[in-house]
Amino acid sequence: MIAELTLHLRANALLVPLARRQISALLENSGVAQDDILRAEVVVTEACSNVVMHAYRGRTGKVFVRAEYQAERLVLTVSDVGLGFDAGAVPSPEVGQVGGYGIYFIRRMADAVAITSSPQGTTVVAEISLRYRDATYLQMARSLDAEPG
Repeated sequence: MIAELTLHLRANALLVPLARRQISALLENSGVAQDDILRAEVVVTEACSNVVMHAYRGRTGKVFVRAEYQAERLVLTVSDVGLGFDAGAVPSPEVGQVGGYGIYFIRRMADAVAITSSPQGTTVVAEISLRYRDATYLQMARSLDAEPG
């Protein structure tokens, strides 16, 4: 792993852009291709927004964001200790509906997604494969990833 970014934020809509910008800055400064940065931004924004809108239902709470940056993939974990939900029961959105696109977008943007939920909270783990703006950045990332520790 090259870098690990961990954020513990209040579950507040005003703080969702902070999580998005931190992930974006990490990837941008590492030379990751813009398309993959945008995919990561969508995933973290939607996952954090879901926590804000659904996890605590009017109570205060936290959203926990973890980004594990490896040379050829980013693993994003967004979790809460809210009420939980049945991820399998979330319907696919219909054209024209307002809201309800969060999990759909996460699944479309990530290469792999795992959602676990219980009455004690929810965890979304999304894996995004990474490409780079040029071969020099990829070489540098692979070199850093290969270093011990």
